[in-house]
Amino acid sequence: MKTTKTRREDRRTTYTKNVIKDAMLELLSEEPFEKITVAALCRRAEIVRTTFYLHYDGLTDVLKELADDAILAVSEGSSYDFDNISLVAKEMRKTTDPDLLASCMNLLPVCQRVFDDPKYRPMFKDYMVSSYILKELYRQEVGGYVETMVREYGLSKKQAEKIFLFGITGAFEVNKSMNWEKNQDWYEVQKALLTFTSGGYEALRKMNSQKDKK
Repeated sequence: MKTTKTRREDRRTTYTKNVIKDAMLELLSEEPFEKITVAALCRRAEIVRTTFYLHYDGLTDVLKELADDAILAVSEGSSYDFDNISLVAKEMRKTTDPDLLASCMNLLPVCQRVFDDPKYRPMFKDYMVSSYILKELYRQEVGGYVETMVREYGLSKKQAEKIFLFGITGAFEVNKSMNWEKNQDWYEVQKALLTFTSGGYEALRKMNSQKDKK
């Protein structure tokens, strides 16, 4: 009986938290985060304040969980490695078919793909929220990137961290400048950027190889 009750409570908790997060995304699509209040969120989620504070200490806690959800959503089933950048660039140069281009984009790193999920896009349209999410995304993803770049390309930890910061903020700004629309122009820009990026990785690989020979 106790196990059954716990499962029911877990399902109820998950459901309530999802309702709260969905309400936050709806409000973010309508107004800036700084204007959103707990009272407004509760009204949209159709819950009382005590229910909200049973699950979250404040609005930024909701954002943190949404960031985790967004990253997890695009990470599941991902087998990304940095050599894929060259592969994606090569494949994208072969076609202008939007469906084929979209399938190539699944090979991109999380830091680029997370911006493309329509469900979480309202978070990136608000300056304050997007700054927070970018920091959270950087915090969660930088470790794996640095480890690979130090091992495969001979960079220092600091160099790898700064390249990752450059990449993640650049990907965000490009999407923002194109109004978050994944149209044909967006794919053409991605082709150019990926070709540029893959060339940079190859240059780093050669530089590392030359250092090993000395």
